[in-house]
Amino acid sequence: EIKEYKEAYNKGLNYFQVAVNNLVEKNADLNLNVDTILNQTISLLGNRGKSSILEMLIFMKERDNNIYSHCINTSLLCNMLAHWLDYTEEDCQMAAACGLFHDIGHLSLPEELLQKTEPLTPQEQDLLATHTEKGYEMLKAFDVDETVRLSALMHHEKCDGSGYPRGLQDEQIDRFAKLVNICNIYDSMTSNRPRQKAVTPFAVIEEYETRGLSKYDTRAILVFQKNTVNTYLNCPVRLTNGAVAYVVYINPGRLGRPIVQCNGEFIDLSQRTDLNIAEMLPVV
Repeated sequence: EIKEYKEAYNKGLNYFQVAVNNLVEKNADLNLNVDTILNQTISLLGNRGKSSILEMLIFMKERDNNIYSHCINTSLLCNMLAHWLDYTEEDCQMAAACGLFHDIGHLSLPEELLQKTEPLTPQEQDLLATHTEKGYEMLKAFDVDETVRLSALMHHEKCDGSGYPRGLQDEQIDRFAKLVNICNIYDSMTSNRPRQKAVTPFAVIEEYETRGLSKYDTRAILVFQKNTVNTYLNCPVRLTNGAVAYVVYINPGRLGRPIVQCNGEFIDLSQRTDLNIAEMLPVV
């Protein structure tokens, strides 16, 4: 099932990469058919079989983690989150479009900056942060809704005003950009990147809780967390001590630290801070 999904995923990835490169690098076809690219991406949701898109993305460990795959992953996650929030089908399509083009500003930055494995200097961090405004400007040449452009600009803004580039707060931030913010962080943290190794979905959920939920749209982050952790209920995992366990109960107050069963013993990870989930294992 994962093999079949990977084939469909790579096909969509190649299509997206060629289309965007033709537009950005060769300045070709400024009337880019966004609907075609979007439909090609969303079609991946129909290839997930009995497993969810969340499981597929986690277990495709060997996938190339570049800007194109990150945009596709974020698009799929935004579409799923919008459905979880009971958005209209039109708004679910809009959420996917916002996720698909949110990081296009990265294409205007030096490749050596994006691939640097050492910690960035303050000057490099400032340059990297410009991808939001650069993305907004780039998308002016695309035949896309202004909402898509705003998501490129605002997807690093936080509801408490701690984000960038403008330090916007809550209602000042486009509602779709708020969804992209959540899904962008999730995919980034669960993927291998030049300066950070991938972590588990539970580690991301715990990071949301640690950072403070006030940074995110309240309803969206709660719905995302709940649906994500429930996806992995009864899933096998490897603990940091090397033991294989199964997630058997989600702690309502500590979603990122569930109760697992290991060799007949129930371990409450909310109480065992010395032990963590190190790896998600596929269901056999």
